[in-house]
This record gives sequence, structure tokens and C-alpha cells, in this order.
Amino acid sequence: MIKVEKFSISSDLKELTIHIKNTTGSFFNKVFLWSYKNYGNSNKVIDISKDFQREFDAKITYKAASFGLENFSGIFFLDVKSNNPEDAMKSNSVTGITANLYSYKKSLLDKALSVQISGCNDVVDNCQECKENLCYIQTMISALEVAIQSKDFGAVTKVAKELDKHISLCHSCLKPEPGVNYAGKDMLWETINNKVVINESEVVQNLKNKLLEVYSEG
Repeated sequence: MIKVEKFSISSDLKELTIHIKNTTGSFFNKVFLWSYKNYGNSNKVIDISKDFQREFDAKITYKAASFGLENFSGIFFLDVKSNNPEDAMKSNSVTGITANLYSYKKSLLDKALSVQISGCNDVVDNCQECKENLCYIQTMISALEVAIQSKDFGAVTKVAKELDKHISLCHSCLKPEPGVNYAGKDMLWETINNKVVINESEVVQNLKNKLLEVYSEG
């Protein structure tokens, strides 16, 4: 069985870690990487299979520059396949997802700060100038989070592309700045042990590990 032990973007957006394992001891056949804009497009796939040849338990951390990127802002998919017949009885193809939603939420913040209310003093149902499309964008970002968490990859790409139509977004233009928390609440998603989870801080992770040690000793 193929397991994505870890597929995650670093908190500074500069690195992407891939740790995959095949519990049957067979080698990986294909390891593909996509961004959300071209997921499933065989002409746009980044084939990193050669980096995992003759391996059944491998961990590699890539720099954004190695793919010609400024950073790993946005949504990325990982497809791992094995051609071992034994794996087909369990799972010979696994897809992982990792995402940093900072750019989306920062765009929402910028849009909220730039809204100018005119034509009415209060936000009311019939005041379209007051509403703008902030509520729609917020709803779509929430929908994106639900799609990521539920591993509905088709919905992830559909919602993300819809958001691109309504907000000015350039993931590759984002230049990380000192002091900015790019891994804040609900911003960084990763695949751990084939499950999509919210990234936890090292403090929380260390606390959990210590608790596990205490319980195991007891």
C-alpha cells in the first residue's frame, strides 16, 4: 500500500517536502506533481519519478527555485503510483494535496480594506455598492477549505479557478516578508499519512509527542 507520509509546504513557502512509503516494499512507478491550474493535464505535469527510483521509503525536500518558482504559494497535488500487482489489491495510486491559502486570504483582506461605501450609511440588503462581492469571495474561500479537507480534488480546482476570476492573485509574485505569519490559522494544509490536515506548529507537535511518550511509558 502506498502512503503519503508527508506532503507539505514549509511555513516560509520556500520548500516542499515529499515523504512517500510503500508498505509492500515495492518501488514507485510514477511520482507526479501539479499545481491546481493544470491538475490532470499530462502536458503540464512535473514528473519527479526519477528522484524516487529504486526507493520504497523516500523523503525529499525541494526548493522552490528548483522548479523555477519564487515560492510554493497556492495549491499543489501529488500523484504516486506503483505497478506492483500486490498493491492493486490495496492501493496502488494515491493523491496528496498541500496548500497555503495566504494569498487568497490576503487578497480578501486587501479587498475589504479598499471597499468604499457610498450611496447609503449602513449595509442593507438593497445596497449593492456596500456589499461589493466580499461575501461571495469569503464563501468561495470557505468552500475551497471544505474541498481540500474532504479531498474532493475536482472541486478544489474548480473553486480555485473561480476565485481567480474575482480576485487579483499572483502566487508567483508573493515575496515572503520577515514577520509575516504565512502558516497562520487555517492557512497551511498538508497531507500526513494519507490524511489532509491543518498544519500544526512545532510547539503543538512537540507537545503531542511528549504526551504520547508519557502514555506509552505508562
